[in-house]
Amino acid sequence: MRNKVIFGTKTESKEAPWAVPIAVYRYEGVLHCTATLVSSRHIITARHCFVRDFEHGSFRYVFNGEVINKDNCRGEDYIVPPERSEADIHFATRCRDEETCENINLPTNLITRKPALVVLPGLCSGNVLTYLNQDDIAIVELDKDVLFSEKIHPICIDLQPINAYFEGDSGGGGIMERNGRTTLVAVLSRGEACGEHKRDKADLHMSVWYYSKVICKYTGICKM
Repeated sequence: MRNKVIFGTKTESKEAPWAVPIAVYRYEGVLHCTATLVSSRHIITARHCFVRDFEHGSFRYVFNGEVINKDNCRGEDYIVPPERSEADIHFATRCRDEETCENINLPTNLITRKPALVVLPGLCSGNVLTYLNQDDIAIVELDKDVLFSEKIHPICIDLQPINAYFEGDSGGGGIMERNGRTTLVAVLSRGEACGEHKRDKADLHMSVWYYSKVICKYTGICKM
């Protein structure tokens, strides 16, 4: 693993109990992403962890080298078939898999869940913003609940419009302390490399508030 956060500090699991590593199994290998726990049954991450936006220069949504089947559309949202959403989602850990835990001498008894449902909002809408990679968000329902503890706890969902930008890894959450609560306000879509020549490059984030309606639809986390 490489350290990629400029001026960052090491944290314990209990300091960010909503941060979740994901290993997505694709034909080209394992893709590691980050997600945010928003309920005992749901996480939010980046869409490109599950599908690539284009192949061979044409805008075709593909998974494991095959164009996705639009029969799996539910309105404007795409439901990733179970056989194509194989992934391990780990909780209460600072490492992304057992091998990494072993390499840094951390316990390997990971708490792991599988995706039961992966929703890609807006993928079936034909909206130009989707094709320009502006809907880079995924809602994942777990196969079973996780029990909350000091090291496993959900974050609040931002249900109010706000302009805020943060850095992190793909699918990782940009958070804000507000009104005594820690709130997820953005999901990282693209982060620039940390080299000196990239310092002024902007990262690209997806607003959680913008997707609050579809998050409400699939998770039950709604504005009261």
